[in-house]
Amino acid sequence: MILNTPSEVAEQISTILNDGPCCLFAGSGVSARAGMPVWAGYLNLLADGADAYEPLIADLMRKRIKSNHLIEAAAYFKGSVEIPEGEKLRLLSTPFKTYDAKVLWDLCSLPFVLAATTNYDRALHDAFGKQRDTAPQCVKLGDPTFKEAIFWKEFYIARIHGRAESPDSMILDSNDYARLYSDNEYQDFLRSLLLQHRFIFIGFSFIDPAISKVLDFLKIRRIFPHY
Repeated sequence: MILNTPSEVAEQISTILNDGPCCLFAGSGVSARAGMPVWAGYLNLLADGADAYEPLIADLMRKRIKSNHLIEAAAYFKGSVEIPEGEKLRLLSTPFKTYDAKVLWDLCSLPFVLAATTNYDRALHDAFGKQRDTAPQCVKLGDPTFKEAIFWKEFYIARIHGRAESPDSMILDSNDYARLYSDNEYQDFLRSLLLQHRFIFIGFSFIDPAISKVLDFLKIRRIFPHY
């Protein structure tokens, strides 16, 4: 189905929500609406930061970004030996510290029973907290909540690819994804999440490596979620 106008999109979302409990799966386009960069823009910011330490790495990153090889561009950045680790972590997290969560209030006013995101920022957390008058529970990568959340009944937000507040948790390059998909707790959580709930996916593009990796996970493990 192809939806061509905002009213058609709104009508389809209304139909889906009226058909039973539904969850939000938010991609980088949601964060972009709140004023943060999407993948290519973010990686270009990292390349700009790399320029001060290793210009050749920065040039290689820009070439990969231009050809939409985004994970490869990220790997060049994370693999740089000239950028100090502290500076590398700062560059990774800084683009996600400033945003306008108000523009997400309408989205977060919808009756989602939970939310999952591959984004690194807190905009959804802030917007859902405003609309529901309470700070939502969060499921964090590398945290015991990954085991516990399967049994939770209350609304929560699952930040499945890490968070900018802890930049070393951010899943960005091929090594990060390899580590992620060898993590049994992550696999169990993602499988349970997608099999037990019905999702609306919002804010993903066809070149978004975050969602492509999730879809690869589903395909390889023959998981067929409800959309």
